[in-house]
Amino acid sequence: MECHALVDAHVDRTLAEEIAGSMRMRLARKETLRIATGPALVVSRNEVDAALLAEVGARFEVSRSPLTDAEGVCVAALIGPHGAGKTTTLVKLAVAQGLSVGRRVEIISLDTNRVGATEILRSYAGVLNTGFYPLDNPALLPHAIEDLIERNTLILIDTPGCGADGISARGLLTALSRYKQIESHLVLPATMSERELRRTVDLFALFRPVSLLFTRIDETVGFGRILTEAARTKTPLSFFGTGPEIPEDLEAVTKPGLVDRIVKQYREGVLSAA
Repeated sequence: MECHALVDAHVDRTLAEEIAGSMRMRLARKETLRIATGPALVVSRNEVDAALLAEVGARFEVSRSPLTDAEGVCVAALIGPHGAGKTTTLVKLAVAQGLSVGRRVEIISLDTNRVGATEILRSYAGVLNTGFYPLDNPALLPHAIEDLIERNTLILIDTPGCGADGISARGLLTALSRYKQIESHLVLPATMSERELRRTVDLFALFRPVSLLFTRIDETVGFGRILTEAARTKTPLSFFGTGPEIPEDLEAVTKPGLVDRIVKQYREGVLSAA
């Protein structure tokens, strides 16, 4: 039953079987200990839940200090497919990880060909009173960064969406590779299907993203898919975009937070199967 309920919670079947098997082993060890020390007792629902929490939590990691280092300096590029919500997420991060904690924020845009994209981001930068630098020539990116970087500075780079053909992704990688200290954070809509999500994550693997950042969390029930990709790629989760409001609808991912969402769906699956 555990495996079926996890699959119903959108966890990949192979991963669900692994989690269910580890749960059974964990509970069996507990039962063996009980038999050795006293009368055997039926495993309780709370013990099953505790085993589930432990096994799910052991299969993914979260970013411990996203978008910062010892001196508060970070150069981060948000990459991802078209329509993932990169620009909105960038503005949320500028506030939550920059301005609200007293860091200087600078915004660079490489997404200068999309109609209206530059002006939207310029408007946000004006409201936030941050620097804004649209670059039509990606070759200038290292020079722009060097001119802006200093202690306690967060530099956020908005990038154009990349298509499934891989050509635009390789071009963007060439641009970002000109400055080795750039961290790439992969922005993904949580509403993607399992197949589409896997394909997209694999497409962007050449960037070696330091984290996965999921948007549209408020529109999905597929939290198991998030777990599946984090476990499959061993890439930490950093943030969830939980709605359209700026900057409120941004949540730093925690293990309890994601596990609770998956367990809620798991329990619903168990009850429906009962």
